[in-house]
Amino acid sequence: MRRLLPLVSFIAVCMTLTALSASAQTPVITTHPAHDTVCARTSAMFTVAATHSPSIFIWEVSRDAGTSWDTVFNGGLYSGANNDTLMVFGADTLSGRMYKVTVGNDSGFATSNSAMLTVTPILSAGTISGSAGICLGGMVTYTSSGATGGSWSIFDTTVATIDASGMVMTRTAGIDTVYYTVSNSCGSATARRAIHIDTNVTAASITGPTSVCVRSFITLGMTISGGTWSASNGNATVTSLGVVTGVNYGMDTISYSFSNACGSFTRTRTVTIDTVVSIAGIAGPSAVCVGSWVNYTSSTTGGTWVSGDASIANVDASGNVTGRNQGMTMISYNITNACGTASANDTIWVSRRAAAILGRDSLGIAITSTYTDSAINGTWSSSDTTVARVNATTGTVTTVAAGTFTLNYSVTNVCGTTTATKVVTVGAAPSAGTITGGDSVCVGATIRLSSTVTGGTWSIANAKASINDTGLVTGLVGPELDTVYYTVTNGFGTTVLAKEIYVNTLPVITITPIATINLGTAYTLVATPTGGTWISTQPTKVVFISSSTFVVMQRGVVDLIYTKSNTCGTSRDTFTVNVPVINAVNGIAQNEFQAVVAPNPNQGAFNLSVASAHQEAAQITVLNAVGSVVASFNTTTNTNKEVSLDLAAGVYIMQINTAHGNTVAKFEVAK
Repeated sequence: MRRLLPLVSFIAVCMTLTALSASAQTPVITTHPAHDTVCARTSAMFTVAATHSPSIFIWEVSRDAGTSWDTVFNGGLYSGANNDTLMVFGADTLSGRMYKVTVGNDSGFATSNSAMLTVTPILSAGTISGSAGICLGGMVTYTSSGATGGSWSIFDTTVATIDASGMVMTRTAGIDTVYYTVSNSCGSATARRAIHIDTNVTAASITGPTSVCVRSFITLGMTISGGTWSASNGNATVTSLGVVTGVNYGMDTISYSFSNACGSFTRTRTVTIDTVVSIAGIAGPSAVCVGSWVNYTSSTTGGTWVSGDASIANVDASGNVTGRNQGMTMISYNITNACGTASANDTIWVSRRAAAILGRDSLGIAITSTYTDSAINGTWSSSDTTVARVNATTGTVTTVAAGTFTLNYSVTNVCGTTTATKVVTVGAAPSAGTITGGDSVCVGATIRLSSTVTGGTWSIANAKASINDTGLVTGLVGPELDTVYYTVTNGFGTTVLAKEIYVNTLPVITITPIATINLGTAYTLVATPTGGTWISTQPTKVVFISSSTFVVMQRGVVDLIYTKSNTCGTSRDTFTVNVPVINAVNGIAQNEFQAVVAPNPNQGAFNLSVASAHQEAAQITVLNAVGSVVASFNTTTNTNKEVSLDLAAGVYIMQINTAHGNTVAKFEVAK
């Protein structure tokens, strides 16, 4: 913008004054723009206030400390150029410029004082220069390309320290970070540089295999990390991790080079690159006798001899194989290099002479028994087949009659022909006699068993009972079955007798309850185990009309006792009948009856009186002992009724029913 702008501004003001109509008063500035200081890349704000509502705002800027002024327009670094507030973006180039404003209305104009903009720059810490590595005990001074006057610091002062000039003094080996920080009112900036403090290293040797197969790999090691691996020629390659791969048959030198701020070293290792080996076959006998030896050979030298099972045959470094035990094993000749192991193999059978025959030297008649010998593939024979026969292959002997025979076992193999013999006597097995004694015992009780033949042993099948060596049986768990054995043995066999024993217990009674019991009704009791007997402790109140069926004749509490016996004793259990008694008035309760039969027993003729609180009709039903109706008739309560019935001898029950209730009476017919 050129210096003509003030003239343009003046012309614009004049034109504005011509266009405005007359106003009451000229604006008076009450608040002038104030100096403002801002950080670079933030906005400054200049504000004016005036009286009489000015409608025109013309902002101007001076680049030469107020000597000349240019009009400010919206756009770029400015906004609000036609308002009471001018916003200026804080570019570094605007620092030191001055701003003022002319305000006006239709009556006139007023110009403010000028205000200065100061822009504080944002500092840069730049880039730190200096060595990345320092040897322990040394020092290095670091510099920065950023603003001057900053401060130096270090992350871990246990590793190194730094002074105000940027000089680092080492304290211990490790990794650290150097910082350079510059600050002003607009903030701070920090530059960083990682450093490492090294120590003097003592060169170590390369570790790992010294050979590798073509197209295979090995891994070499070095106790000091951070170095570089290399190979001297094309026979092998090596990676940064020390992995060596064989390429061509021959040799190569693998190097490990290391350097740090304190110095450097290089170590080497010669590696042989091998190819897959080949081996010729081995030759030697296919069999050897226990205790003898044979020799194996191979046309390929440099290998080692190995036995697959040294307990069967052992082989020494010269290929001499010694038989140790009967069986088959493999003899191997192995050659090994970095490419692996090549083997030639052959099997050898170790034979032995016939040894002692294993088996019984006495047998019973008409039994079988199998004999064995540690030498295999032999043939069995009997010297007397009228006493015993033998299977030539399996050695199973079948006895025929009493007597003595010689059992022969002949073996022909690399050891020659050898024969083992055993004299066997055949006789009759013993008699165990007959077991006598009881066949049941109670838990906790004992019985004595015996046999007509002495000298045997007693045993029992399970833990339901026990038996001692004299035949005393003790019951343990019941009710259960167990089996007793009596065993007699002699040189010709064993005979076993068996006898079943029942282990019993006292009866355990269970009575099935009856939920509701009414006066005059017949009920049947169920109890287990069955076969016991029931009795009533008060027969006038509760009467049994059969072995387990009862009728309540009178109200009250009566115990019915069930008794069951077995060989271990007698058990009892009780069933209680409870028909509650109703309190009576004048001896006869409401809805209650008293029946009297006289005489009782009788021959079918008797007097019946039913006492009641009510005078009313009563229906009489007569039941026999099995509950069948045998007669019926009517009467009236509180009167005497003469009854004559044609009944067989026995016990009978009368059911007495009225409109107000019912009762029962028992009578007996005796003829």
